[in-house]
Amino acid sequence: MASLTETTDTNYEAKVLKSELICCVYYNAAWCKAGLNLIDTVKAAANDVDSKMKFFEADTDKPPKIIQTASVHAIPTLHFREESRNVDQLRGDVSKLDLLGKTSAVLTEHGLDQNDLAFAEAAFDPDSAEIADTPAEASSKTPAE
Repeated sequence: MASLTETTDTNYEAKVLKSELICCVYYNAAWCKAGLNLIDTVKAAANDVDSKMKFFEADTDKPPKIIQTASVHAIPTLHFREESRNVDQLRGDVSKLDLLGKTSAVLTEHGLDQNDLAFAEAAFDPDSAEIADTPAEASSKTPAE
């Protein structure tokens, strides 16, 4: 399973705001039960989109400047960022289906080419409410009848 890159006040601008890829920043705290429940879901999503999006984790108890700059008011929160702007977000304890659906929508709107779009559509099949666990499983799925 993919790991999340920790971001801090010192590396946030270079790693997130100046990234060439769309970034998902996961804001969480060690004391937040919903956030702890969500970590495996976020890692699975990071694994599924692999090189198409970067995933970062920000501990809200550590980097106060990031939290203030990003206007994080609830934990857990996921921000989807393109360059220096926030393009979408999720708040609270979300399902893998919701997270991959949002990830797919953000990538489709902000950065996938046509080859990548086939993966995004195969990975998220709203008719069956199933999500592929890996890109290989997504490409082997057949459309719902």
